[in-house]
Amino acid sequence: MAAYTSVYLAEIVADYQTNVEPTLLREREMTPAAQKTAMDFAARWPQDAIRAALDALNVAYAIRNGSSASVIAGALANLGR
Repeated sequence: MAAYTSVYLAEIVADYQTNVEPTLLREREMTPAAQKTAMDFAARWPQDAIRAALDALNVAYAIRNGSSASVIAGALANLGR
């Protein structure tokens, strides 16, 4: 896997949180609008960078939401895959 800086991954997370996540939460299913938003996002970034950024975001959300230690450990296990 390529190495990415935290700044670069933060840009991907910001893009996701600004452009993709609101649409997915609003639509609550994979509608044509949600699919287009997701595909546009995927076209902007390298796939392995998206995976790394969203894995890190998943860890942050698990911690923020007060998830159990096993859920947090599972999220951490996905880092660097």
